[in-house]
Amino acid sequence: SPRAIFKNLIARDEFKNYKFVWTVYNAKMAKNNLKEFANNPNVLFIKRHSKKYAKYLSTAKYLVANSSVPMYFGKRDEQIYINTWHGVPLKVMGYERIGQRVNSTENIARNFINATHVIGANLFTAERMFKKAYMLDGIYKGKLVDEPLPRTDTTKTFTREQSLEKLAKFGIKTDKKIVVYAPTWKGKLYN
Repeated sequence: SPRAIFKNLIARDEFKNYKFVWTVYNAKMAKNNLKEFANNPNVLFIKRHSKKYAKYLSTAKYLVANSSVPMYFGKRDEQIYINTWHGVPLKVMGYERIGQRVNSTENIARNFINATHVIGANLFTAERMFKKAYMLDGIYKGKLVDEPLPRTDTTKTFTREQSLEKLAKFGIKTDKKIVVYAPTWKGKLYN
């Protein structure tokens, strides 16, 4: 979703003087993005958890994240922090996870509380994840946006032919039905 928001903004004239900073944890995994925007003077790639990362994190007017930012980040009042999260929670999360109740949940809950906008993707996500699993009901003061994730829009812009071409590039034969099995990341299993 941050990439979808970025692609939308960078294509618009009213944002032509903005600087867009991407944080990269693994340059090898991000090589296609690095290559695609390498020659754009408005785009800067920095290493996550570097000094530049801390600088931009603390001075940027707008922040967009699909997970969380580090514990050492403290949002300034004038910053706008949009958290798009990264999916629909079809598993036990947050304070519902016995072995994770405080240890790994505290920073994510803090991120949601600091966000000025959280994209809920749908009512289920808002109710299940934000209000119940992370216990934000009554404490979150930002705006919970009940809209589809921005990345969903990218699936609407591909034609069938473009999709088939892309699959063919990866060596996937398209003359038969294709079944996709895409389990979610489970992290460490507790109990």
